[in-house]
Amino acid sequence: NPTIGANAVTTAKVLDANITTAKLADGAVTNAKLANTSVDNAKLADNAVTGTKLADNTVTAAKVADDAITTTKVQDGAITAAKLAPGVIPTSIPVSGNAGGDLTGTYPNPTIGTNAVTTAKVLDANITTAKLADGAVTTTKLANTSVDNSKLANNAVTATKVADDAISTTKVQDGAITAAKLAPGVIPTSIPVSGNAGGDLTGTYPNPTIGA
Repeated sequence: NPTIGANAVTTAKVLDANITTAKLADGAVTNAKLANTSVDNAKLADNAVTGTKLADNTVTAAKVADDAITTTKVQDGAITAAKLAPGVIPTSIPVSGNAGGDLTGTYPNPTIGTNAVTTAKVLDANITTAKLADGAVTTTKLANTSVDNSKLANNAVTATKVADDAISTTKVQDGAITAAKLAPGVIPTSIPVSGNAGGDLTGTYPNPTIGA
């Protein structure tokens, strides 16, 4: 009754394909026992490949089948911006819905609301002549002394525009008042004579006498 000695069964003693599953102890097939690329999809049980089964950097792109990575396979927060292809994140998003604030209407084509353009909204010196309605500049809109000579059109100042007693001596050019501008009786038709008489006369005007 002889027996096979320890370590007596060498590779040469084993017929090819004769080591069956039953002959392998649980956990007997280590990494070193696996030929490269020998573990294909059919050899993997569903959900068998967990993080603890993989050495760091083991699964390269070529090892993953197309469309194999589903949403549930990805950890929350694992996809960073660098992983996204160009164009995945839009550079602009169309605006929609009702407009508010200074705007009215709906997006994408709101309009400026009534009375929304206040003084603070208008850039200095940007209200041009074309923006003013005819007759819009009333007396209360004019600052004091803002209407100077350059602003007056020729012949614009008529009699009704001049206040009573507004024309002083300094406002009248020398020699500008002709006879036609004087009211009747302003220039006397005769002038009473006064003062001392001379020549053949003596005494004072208006009643001199002939001298001796």
